Amino acid sequence: MPIQPSSTRRARRQLSSRRISQGLTLIELMVSIAIGLVLVLTMLVLYTNIVRNQTQLSNTGRQVENGKFALQILQEDLRHAGFWGDYLPRYDDKGLTTPADVPTALPAPCLSYPDANWSDVNIMGIAVQGYADVPTGCTTLLTSEADNTDVLLVRYVENCTTAEPNCEADIAGRLYFQTSRCSAEIGMGNAFVLNTTGFTLRSNINCPAVAVPADILAAKRRYVSHIYYVRNFSVSSGDGIPTLMRSSFNLNGANLAHQAPQALIEGIQGFRVEYGIDNEGADGAAVNYGAGAINRGDGVPDVYITCPKADGTACGVNDMFHVVSARLHVLARNLEPTPGHVDTKTYVLAGTTYGPFNDGFVRRTYSTTVRLMNPAGRREP
Repeated sequence: MPIQPSSTRRARRQLSSRRISQGLTLIELMVSIAIGLVLVLTMLVLYTNIVRNQTQLSNTGRQVENGKFALQILQEDLRHAGFWGDYLPRYDDKGLTTPADVPTALPAPCLSYPDANWSDVNIMGIAVQGYADVPTGCTTLLTSEADNTDVLLVRYVENCTTAEPNCEADIAGRLYFQTSRCSAEIGMGNAFVLNTTGFTLRSNINCPAVAVPADILAAKRRYVSHIYYVRNFSVSSGDGIPTLMRSSFNLNGANLAHQAPQALIEGIQGFRVEYGIDNEGADGAAVNYGAGAINRGDGVPDVYITCPKADGTACGVNDMFHVVSARLHVLARNLEPTPGHVDTKTYVLAGTTYGPFNDGFVRRTYSTTVRLMNPAGRREP
C-alpha cells in the first residue's frame, strides 16, 4: 500500500475537522425539535388524563359516600323513632282491653312549645310524619324545597338521660321527658311528664309518701324532633347544589321550637319515603284500637304507602299511627359536572320519575328499608 504524502493527510484532517465543527444541519434540528414536541405532548396528554381520571374518581367516590351517608343518618334516626324511655304507651299496653291515649290527630309538624294545640297524646303516638311538600305552618322555616322531594319528621326522646356523664347536660327551658316507676303515681295517671318544668316523678317503685330526695327522682330525657327535606341550594341561593337539610327542635333564647335548618349532605337531589303500615294482626284480622280491642297489629308492615297516598289523599292520623317501617330512596349527584358526559337516564324513586337531566352530572340512586324498632317492637305478639 502506497504511503500518502504528509500534505494529503493534513488536508484530510482539516476537512474532517471542518465537518465536525459544522454541528447539526437544519433538517436534523427540525427533526429533533419535532421528536421533542411529540414527547412533551405525549406527557401532557398523559398527565391531563391522569388528573381528569383522578378528579372523576374523587367525584364519584364523594357521591357514593354522600348517598350512603344520607341513608345512614336517616336510618339511624328512624330506628329511634317512637322511643319513650321506660314508658309503655297505653295504646301499646296489651294488658288493657280498652286502649287509652290513642292519638286523634296529626300534630302540626312545626309546632312550638308551649302552644294551645300541643297534645302529648298525639305527639307521642305519632313517631313519624310524611309529606310530599312543605306542610302548612312550615313554609317560613323549610324554604326553597327541591321539586319532587319529600319532607320527613321523626320524633323520640334521647336514649341517654341527663344524669349520665356522656349525655348532654340538663339545660333550663328545654323540653324534657320524665317517666315514673312509682306504682302510686302511675295509678293516679302521673305516668310521665313532657314539659320544661315540674319533674318530680320518682324512680323508686315503692315510692314512699314522704318527700322524695333528689337522688331517687326519675331521670330526664331530652325531647328530639327532626325534620328532613331537600333544599335546592347549599350555601347561597343560586349555587345550584341540592342539599339534604335538617331542622331540629331546640331552645334558642326564649324560642322552643324547630330551629333554622342546617345543611347535612350536599348533592342529594331526590328524596322519597315509603311508609310500612301495620294494619293487620298475625291472624290477618284488621287492627282495632276501639273499645274492647284485642288486635293491635303484629309489628309487621302489611302495605307500603307514600304521602300523599296513591289515590291522592294526604296521609292521616290512622296512617301515621300504624307506621312500623320505612323505605328510604335517595338520588345523589356529583358536585361537579364531568366533561363530555351527558346524563340522559331517568330515575324512579317510589313512583316519582327524575330526569332526564341532559347535563354533565353523574347520578346514582340509593335505597334501604328501616324497621321502626319501638313502634314495631311494642306490637309484636
